[in-house]
Formats: sequence, C-alpha cells, structure tokens
Amino acid sequence: MITMNRFESALTLGVAMTLGGALPAGAQEITASPSGIQTLRYGETAFNWIRPKVKSTSVYGDVTLRATLTRGDGSSSDSEAPKRTAVEGGNDATYKWGTVRTRVSTTMGRVTWRVRVENTSNDTLSIKEVRLIELMFPGGYQGFTNNANGDGVDSPAFLLGAWPETTQEGGPTQKAGKIAFVLEQGTGKLVIGTRYYGAFPLKFIPTSAIEPGESRLYSVSLRFGAADATPIQFIPDALQRARQSQPFIIKWADRRPLGRWFLASSGKHPATNVRGWFNNDAKTDITTEAGRAAFAQRMLTTAGEIAKRNTAMNGQGVVLWDVEGQQFGHPISYLGLPLIRDLDGKVKSASLPPEMEEPVLYGGTTKPLIDHVFDILRMSGKLGICIRPTNALTSAFSKPIFPSHYLEADWAQTLIDKISYAKARWGCSIFYIDSNLPDASQLRKVAMAHPDVLLIPEWSSPFTQASGASYRSAENLGQIEPLSLGRQLYPQSFGVIAAGAKNFANNRVRLAAELRKGSILFYNAWFDDKSINVPVKSLYDEAH
Repeated sequence: MITMNRFESALTLGVAMTLGGALPAGAQEITASPSGIQTLRYGETAFNWIRPKVKSTSVYGDVTLRATLTRGDGSSSDSEAPKRTAVEGGNDATYKWGTVRTRVSTTMGRVTWRVRVENTSNDTLSIKEVRLIELMFPGGYQGFTNNANGDGVDSPAFLLGAWPETTQEGGPTQKAGKIAFVLEQGTGKLVIGTRYYGAFPLKFIPTSAIEPGESRLYSVSLRFGAADATPIQFIPDALQRARQSQPFIIKWADRRPLGRWFLASSGKHPATNVRGWFNNDAKTDITTEAGRAAFAQRMLTTAGEIAKRNTAMNGQGVVLWDVEGQQFGHPISYLGLPLIRDLDGKVKSASLPPEMEEPVLYGGTTKPLIDHVFDILRMSGKLGICIRPTNALTSAFSKPIFPSHYLEADWAQTLIDKISYAKARWGCSIFYIDSNLPDASQLRKVAMAHPDVLLIPEWSSPFTQASGASYRSAENLGQIEPLSLGRQLYPQSFGVIAAGAKNFANNRVRLAAELRKGSILFYNAWFDDKSINVPVKSLYDEAH
C-alpha cells in the first residue's frame, strides 16, 4: 500500500449556493492536516470519522494509490513507497517510475481531487485503485439510485446517493441531503467500497494502463446538495458528459408484441423427464428411443402452434427461454446457451441436451430437433433466445453434483460469442440477457459488436438504456416504465414488459402510455393464455 498525504493547512469554505437547490443552514466546512482530511461538514450534517485504534500501514483518511509495473519481459512488481513533498493544496509523491501530483480544492458545495500520474520509466504502469476518502454517513447510507446492485458497480460518470434526516442525542438535527461521487475528467470506474469501521471508502479505478513516457490526469469530485434536488438539477454537467460518452445506439423499429416460450420447468422432475420439459410432464420420457421420438413430435407440434399464435397476435417474434431445459433449480435453472470451446478458445458448439441435438426427419430434411423448432418459428417472425454473461461449471463438492455459474473476466465477450453462435445457427436477433450486471460500458460493447440485434438486459441502469431495452416485470416486481433517470437522459429509450394477468387492469393506463412511447409487451406464446394474450392484443389495437 502506497500512502500519499493531502494538504497541511486547515480550510473552511462558506457557500451561498450549489447546484440542485439551497444549502441547509450553515456552510460546507473542510479541515485538513498532514494525515488527511479530518472533518467534512455540509451545513449541519457532519461526515466525520474516528480513526480506529488498529495497526495499519496507511493513515486512515489518506489518499492511497496502489499500482503495478509490468516490464518488457512480462514480469511485474508492485510499486514502491514514494517520497512525499507537501505543496500548497496537496502533495507530490515521487517514485522511481515517475510522479503522482495530488491537489484538493473546494468550491460551490464540492470537493475535487485532481490526480496527475506521470510515468517516466520504461515500464507499463497499471493503477489498481486510488482511494480518495472514507465517509461516515450520518443516520445511515441509502445507496445509489443509478446502481441496481449496490456498492461496487461502476457508472460511466457518477454515483448518486443520499442520507436521511437524523437527530442525535444532545446534538442538532442533521437534515437529509444528496451526495454525488463524480468523474470530472479521465476514464475509469467509480466505486463505493465495503463498509469498514462504519466508513465507506470512495475509490477510483482507471480503466487503462499508462505507458512509458505518458501522463494522465484524473479529476474526481464529491458534491453535496439538498434532499429534493433531482439528478438533472444536481449534476447536469456530469449527466451531459455521460450521455455524450454513452449515446443512444439502439436501432430497432419493430415495437409489436413479443411472445415468450418457457420450454421447461425447474423443481422436482419425474425420473424420465429430468430436464422438466413441458412443465415437468410425467408422461414425457427422454430415456428411451420411443420416448424421445414422441418428445420430438410434441416439440415440433408445439412450435407450429406457437407460430400460428404469434401470427394471430401480430407478434414480431418469439423468445425461447430455456432450450437447454431446466435440469437444475433456480437460480441455475436458465443456463443461457453455454458454449463448448476448443483448446484455443474458439467456439465449437453449444452445450445442448442430447434430446435437442438428436437428428430428426421432418419436412423431408434430417437435422437436429432444435434446428427444426427454430425453422418452424421463423415462419411467423423473428427469433430470440435467453443468454447469460456466465457459464455453468459442475461442482464435485455438493451431492448430487450441481452446477454453479461463474462470470468470465471479459463477460461482454462471452455474450458476443453466444450471440454470434445463435445468429449463425438459427438466425436469432432478439436476446434476453439473464442475470447481467448493470454495467453500461460492457453492454455497450455487446451492442456495438452486434448492432442489428435487440438486447433485453434483466437488470438495468440509466445508461444501459442507451444500448438495450430494459426488461420490466409488472407481474412480479411492479415495474412498467424504464428507469426515470434513463428516460430523462434518453427520451427514446424503451422497455420490454412482462405485463401480468393479475394486475393488468390496474396497470392498463400506464401500459398504454408505455406502448405509445415505444415499449414492447411480452405475451405467453407456449399456450393459449387468454388471461394475458387477449388484453395485450386489445391494448395494442387501442394504442396504435
């Protein structure tokens, strides 16, 4: 761990106004010493911490930088401790490989760190993280509104959080407010780390290495605002920069309904139907030749019925959720098209169950059953499939052997490969992405590699709405509209909504409004579900 001091002089700043509304009574106050910022107060709300009485190689509250040098021969080493020199408003830290110059300034309800890294060595410098400050949130930490998975997930330009009103015994009432962690300049990931001794470390992780002779400037700020400030009011410049770096790129004109087909079910399976085909049908037998022949005929017949249903619904196509079946329980159930690779990492085939790959004679042609199924569905519209950014591994540590999902380091490439396979083999153009991270940069990478497909990520952030149509679950989660901040940033963004029969009538007005804004409704294609398909068709007829 490499420790860098901030500045030595105490600093108090009174602020009359800020972005996003009036300040609470009082002023923003920051005091510092050679061991870093000691107090940080916004109005009547203090974000102070108490240094724990534990041994540590770094000063609690100090800016710290961790880096690795990679030499020309491929070997690497962690960067050594620097020689630090205090300067006005910050410090210079000198290493054998170069210099890190840190300056801290305050203005308009904002604290800004400017960190310039200069690599004067002959080695490549990779910065693992820059930890700027550790905050205590009064009354609790309320998370980030643009971040579906909580701490540790990055955003293109900012993380936005809040704190509640708090009354401390014997002290003043601390008003609620907003806080934003903003990337002002440079490229990288913003992270709110895991709580430690009651404080949350705010970190910045650059996205690219610094080559010999190069320098990089990173500017990160902490902003404070009133509790009723909207993101557009509070951080308009950060939103604009983010929107410019993540422009809307979806090109999908067809907004007709989409059918979805669940081929199987999880849960306890009959002995002859271990992958739960046809809702765990006990009569389905994939263990004998005669049983597999009957299974194939039923699968082909069902595909024909679905194609007719999609035509009657004026649907644009059908998405198949589980072409692998559901041999394992939730959340492993949807395998999401696992791929088989050769020793060079090239895709050889998909890992599908043998009953789906078994050659079947149909329409005068012999080919794998799953290929016939897609051929039949293609007659009524587009084709879709469920994929995951993970791959499944079997574990020998559980009985019986049970798979688990692991996330590839470059999971965007995993999705790109799965889409390439499904496009080449079946002509799929619609992809529901199960259990994704709401990482806008990764989703954008997938969308740019396949600009002719529709991506439907299960989990969204405002910026994923520039690359994919957000999945919304009215039936289970009460979701209808895309995230409001994403809609403000990208008025043309839209969702794909599982409407739900139980609450369709109560949601009808909102659903109709979303259809007029370009969102798409799912209907149930695998059986004649009049409880949802009839109102979906009626709503489309009215809205259009």
